[in-house]
Parts: sequence; C-alpha cells; structure tokens
Amino acid sequence: MLRHSAGEKGELGVRRPCSAAVFAIYIVNKYYTGFLFKTVADGSYQLLLDAEVVIAVFALVTICTYLVCTVKEGEAKLIDLFIGFSYSLIPYIIFGGMAALLGNVLTYNEAFLVQLLYVIAYAWSVLLFFLTLMFLNDFNIRKAFKTVLWSIFTIIVVVAVIFIGIVLLNQLFNFIGTVWGEALYRYA
Repeated sequence: MLRHSAGEKGELGVRRPCSAAVFAIYIVNKYYTGFLFKTVADGSYQLLLDAEVVIAVFALVTICTYLVCTVKEGEAKLIDLFIGFSYSLIPYIIFGGMAALLGNVLTYNEAFLVQLLYVIAYAWSVLLFFLTLMFLNDFNIRKAFKTVLWSIFTIIVVVAVIFIGIVLLNQLFNFIGTVWGEALYRYA
C-alpha cells in the first residue's frame, strides 16, 4: 500500500513535479496543439485562470474525498490523498503528452486517435484514483464505490454553495452600489 511518513521527502518531492507536469500538459494541449485540435483562438492566453482552474479542481476533489473518507472512517491522511491522487494523474501526463504531439501532425480524419488517447488517459487515471482511495483508506470495493459517489455529491454541493455565494455577493454589491448612487443623487 501507498503510505507516507513525515520523515520521507521523496514522495512529496515527486508529487510537485507530477503536478507541474499535469499543468504543463494541460497548457500544451489547450494552447499548442495543431489548429485542428486547438480549443482556443491564437493569442488568447489565460495562464493564471488555467492555473486556478487546475489547482481548484484538484484541491476540491482531494479535500471533498478526504472529508467523505473521514466520515466513512478511512485511514488516509489528507497528504496521503494529495500524493496518491498526484500519482494517479501520471497516465494523463503520458497519454496527454502523446495526444499533444499527435495533435500537431494528424489530420481531422485521424482525430479519433487523439480522442482515444484522452479516453485511455482519463479512464486509467480514474481507475488509479479509485484504487488509491481504496488502498489508502483500507476500504473494500463496495465501500470505496460508495465513497466515490458521496464524494461526487459533496463536490456538487460545494460548487452549488460557491455559485450561490457568488451570485448573492454580486446582488449585494449591486444593491449597495444602487443605494449609494441614489443617496448621492438625492443628497448631493
């Protein structure tokens, strides 16, 4: 089983390059593939937003899974899940990199090869996520599957709460701006 002890720096030392490689492959796949497979227009780079999205999604999945595992009496620590989930993204690094390279040379008729590489990368990464969750928490398959479902539900609830909070804050700021403008108009 994957275990982390506080004195070992090797696992944490490998996690950071894995996370950096995932971000780099994400950026290469988004901005530097051939024009047939590119999803954004040339020159419209938003690297800070991309970094925020990648970090937020990874942190949200890991933290929500940790919270559900804690309720389900799992044995893994948060750092164990971060390290295990980072290692689970290695298939995305491998096959995403190959897809980026092939995206520069393939034609539109051969696009299924790029899509196949993405399907393999995502399926293998999800399988590794599941196995990491199962082994780190010492769950059986059924309990791990329930934990994954509860984690998905928790992620949906957290995203909904964040969305509602953003909408309410936007309404509050609009209301304050309107009241302020009305006060200036009436009393100034």
